[in-house]
Amino acid sequence: GPGRPARVAVRGEGHLRLRASADRSVVGSDGAARGRWWGAGRVAGVSDETRPVRLGFLYPGYAAEADYPLMASRLDPSPVVQVVHTSVGEDAHRVDALLDLGGPDRLAEGAAELDRPDVVLWACTSGSFVFGLDGARRQVAPLAEQLGVPASSTSFAFVEAIRALGVERVAVAATYPADVTDAFASFLAEAGLTVVATGAEDIITA
Repeated sequence: GPGRPARVAVRGEGHLRLRASADRSVVGSDGAARGRWWGAGRVAGVSDETRPVRLGFLYPGYAAEADYPLMASRLDPSPVVQVVHTSVGEDAHRVDALLDLGGPDRLAEGAAELDRPDVVLWACTSGSFVFGLDGARRQVAPLAEQLGVPASSTSFAFVEAIRALGVERVAVAATYPADVTDAFASFLAEAGLTVVATGAEDIITA
C-alpha cells in the first residue's frame, strides 16, 4: 500500500548472461534464444560473472508477489529475485487510477529501493498498457536511465509470450471493466497482433 516500499529478496545461483543483437533479439550465454527485447535500455551481460543474475520487480501493493521468487526457484540456473512494493493511490481498475498507479514518481521511488539489479520489470499489466504502446515504452525508459539497466513491463511480456508461441490472433478474457479491457486490446493491436474478441468481467478492484 502507500508509504515507503518494502523489499523482498530471494537468492539463486544462476550466472546467465544476456546480450541483444541489432534486431533486438536476446540470446543467453547458453546460446539459447530468449526472444525479443521490447522495453527500454540495452540488454548487457552481467559484469560480475561470479554472482547470480539479479531480477528487480516493481510491484504495486500486495497480492501475488510470492509468485516471482517461486518461479525463479524453478529455473536452473536460478536468479536472484527482488520485489519492491510500489505505492498505490486508489486500488481501482479505472483508467485514471491506473495512469496514476504507473506514474513516474511512484516507479522512480520504487526503483530507488532496488539493490543493483541487472534488469528491472514494472510488474503491473494494467498499469502499463493503459499508456498505449509508445506510452508504455516512455514509462519504462526513465527506469532504464535511473538504474542503468534494461527495463520493461508485463504488458511487453504478454506480447513477447504471444510471439514466442508463434501466435498472431488472440482473444482477451479479462477481469477488467470494458474500457480497460479495450485499452489492453488496443495495446496488443499496436504491437501487431490481431484481437478477434474481448470479454470483460467488470471487476473494478484487484
